[in-house]
Amino acid sequence: MSNHVSIHYKFKGCIFSIIVKTSVEDMTLSMIEDRMYKKLDLDERKEKLEMSYMLVVVGCEQPLTIVDDEDLFVYLTSMDKENQR
Repeated sequence: MSNHVSIHYKFKGCIFSIIVKTSVEDMTLSMIEDRMYKKLDLDERKEKLEMSYMLVVVGCEQPLTIVDDEDLFVYLTSMDKENQR
């Protein structure tokens, strides 16, 4: 796998991107949260981010919330037939 991981996310109606220079296997949720707090200029003591995504499964209409490193790994390694998350 690549040693760079890009993540696109929506916050208050705007789309943002971050790139983390590590492999998917070494990535942690706290790494992503730290980058997002910094990019969005948020104080993590006052704000709580909730990360979720829509699962690419027929009939699944509820977003899945990323709460730990295992959830993050599943998100980062789940691709559809066009290699999109």
